[in-house]
Amino acid sequence: MIREFPNILFDIWTRDKNLESKDPINVIFKNIDKSNDVYNVLKNNGWKPLESRFDKKLRGDQYIINFEELPISSTNNLVDQIKENFELYFGAHKVRNRLHIRFWECLDRNIILAGVHHEHLTLGYGHKTTDFEFPEIFIAKIFTLDSNNWNVYYSNQCLWNFIPGRINAFHDGFATVIEKIN
Repeated sequence: MIREFPNILFDIWTRDKNLESKDPINVIFKNIDKSNDVYNVLKNNGWKPLESRFDKKLRGDQYIINFEELPISSTNNLVDQIKENFELYFGAHKVRNRLHIRFWECLDRNIILAGVHHEHLTLGYGHKTTDFEFPEIFIAKIFTLDSNNWNVYYSNQCLWNFIPGRINAFHDGFATVIEKIN
């Protein structure tokens, strides 16, 4: 499913390498001219790059489709064109619980799309997502504290990517919009 947001068509789910839907997009950053604006606010509030992916410009293992740049019928270099740009975590990296956020830059449109969630380490299965709403609120509060530079609209954009409690991982289908004040 796709949604239109300030002149951009984008997928409302993150996807794995087989392009199967994984997690909902639940945070949208607006009026962003460089990703360091968002990165620095989170880093100053205790978030860390996941294995230095931001600094090395490495990319993670989840994707999002920007249908404006990539026609739906196209399959050429699909994975390369929609890979995430960077990711951060809050909490201990290799222990039981942490918050995790992934980012997809659409800087030509001054937007960064993000998916944030809480995950729990399960033995033998890696990390399992347990919540989307608390992490979304957590991110919103960080930017609310910097109200001279950011406007925060909690659960303001309906994306219809509702998850009805996938083993405690509820998502209401709305994204928080965080807008940089120029």
